[in-house]
Amino acid sequence: MGDKSVLSRVKIISTKVEEVTDRYQTLWVKIWTLHKVEVEPSLSSEVTEQISKSQNGNHLHGWYADYKNEQIHFVIYRDKIF
Repeated sequence: MGDKSVLSRVKIISTKVEEVTDRYQTLWVKIWTLHKVEVEPSLSSEVTEQISKSQNGNHLHGWYADYKNEQIHFVIYRDKIF
């Protein structure tokens, strides 16, 4: 992710950091980080847009983010939200 300021708008529940291996097909980074977060429902649209705009689109295997609750599941790529 390029711009990490969106993390200040969510509550980080846990963080997992792993070394990158060939399996990840992202060898341009040495580690990747997974944050489990809580997003206020009233901020979900804004946070989703901000995540989408902050994704780094410079590599063949692009990053994505996702989060969900019981009703909806957001899958977020650079400039695309499902």
